[in-house]
Amino acid sequence: MTQNAWPFTGQTITMAQFRAWSRVTQGSRVWSGLSVTADTSGRNLIVTAGTATVDGCMFTSDSTTTLAVPANTTGTTRRVYALLTLDDSATPQIQLGVKLGPAGGGAASFTQTQSGVYELPLAYATLASGAASFAGSGTTRVCADWQGPTVDISSQFTQTSPGHWHLSYLSAQQTGKVVTLTFRVTRLSTDFDSSKSWYQETLFRIPSSLSPAGEMHIAAVSNAHDTWQNAIYVQVVGTSVNLRKPVASVVLPKGGWLEFSGSWVVG
Repeated sequence: MTQNAWPFTGQTITMAQFRAWSRVTQGSRVWSGLSVTADTSGRNLIVTAGTATVDGCMFTSDSTTTLAVPANTTGTTRRVYALLTLDDSATPQIQLGVKLGPAGGGAASFTQTQSGVYELPLAYATLASGAASFAGSGTTRVCADWQGPTVDISSQFTQTSPGHWHLSYLSAQQTGKVVTLTFRVTRLSTDFDSSKSWYQETLFRIPSSLSPAGEMHIAAVSNAHDTWQNAIYVQVVGTSVNLRKPVASVVLPKGGWLEFSGSWVVG
């Protein structure tokens, strides 16, 4: 049985060994920036500055990059991807570029070998046949591990009904596209009650940049119920963070408490 270990001071290692080690610790992900937009006045994808690791190797860009896209002459729509390509077969490098998907709008395939070429797609836009621009087409991120520094965004959650709820704790953090919200409230005024199913009250307003793509429901913990079927739910939709009770008979009395912790991906 052969055993080996690296890296150690004064030890020479190969590129393959470096990638094998750094792949485990860093992987392939975006750490900051590198957001992709489609040019509505030209046939380009525009990538902001940012940092990433591609199969463990570091890439940085300190300015916005415009990537020219070749004409689509297939007669059908096709996806156009912005991607990072690592190639260590000759002169090792990582470069921003574009890759075209197949005719018909299906997904492209990507080379992801552990030596030689590794392609990390960032996002794609759809280009119509013969189109001179991406007018009407947004972009869809496809990088599986879109990351970034964790930022405190608690100040962006504005309480809408302080007369009804006492907010004793609030923490909101954002890491890349993931928002994590934790809070505890106590009912101050009348009971949180209604004879209607799915009665709701808005607790916070948030900027649209923190909204999920669709709608999120997660059960909170409170002293209004003893089973999950009778839970009060936190709903995040658009710019509202709401408290909802699907069961009409559930009551959170005056003085009752509710705690919540959950995460969602911004749209």
